[in-house]
Amino acid sequence: MFQLTGALDLVCSRDEVGRTYLSRQSFNAPFHIGKPYWTGDTLLVQVINPTAGLFSTDRLSSRIELEPRTSAAVTTPSATRVYPASSDRTELRQRFVVGEGAWLDYSPAMLIPQAGSRCRQVTKIELEKGAAAFYLESLAPGRVAGGEAL
Repeated sequence: MFQLTGALDLVCSRDEVGRTYLSRQSFNAPFHIGKPYWTGDTLLVQVINPTAGLFSTDRLSSRIELEPRTSAAVTTPSATRVYPASSDRTELRQRFVVGEGAWLDYSPAMLIPQAGSRCRQVTKIELEKGAAAFYLESLAPGRVAGGEAL
């Protein structure tokens, strides 16, 4: 059986005039990132998963680090489906490290587990002194017409 093992590693730093930028970026399928955009006070980063969704043996891990006094908003442009599994489960691991005085807004689109799916997600958020984070996790039913509801 095919297994998708994806990884994302982003580090946000601060330049000499106070702007946040991506000082390190590493990712492989299914992760991809759009061109980051500096709004004047926050770096906007879109994390994209161009696949149809996640299947039973898929393993994805992501790490996002904000160095001190940086500001970033990380989003996804579309929902992520988790498809039915016969035995193995999908695994998602997320780690966020927010440095002193930094601000992270993590607001991905919905996670949609379909009936019969098996998914384990582990999220770790580390905040240094004076750091703040807004973390949003939203679930939606799969196919309501097919009897899938939360």
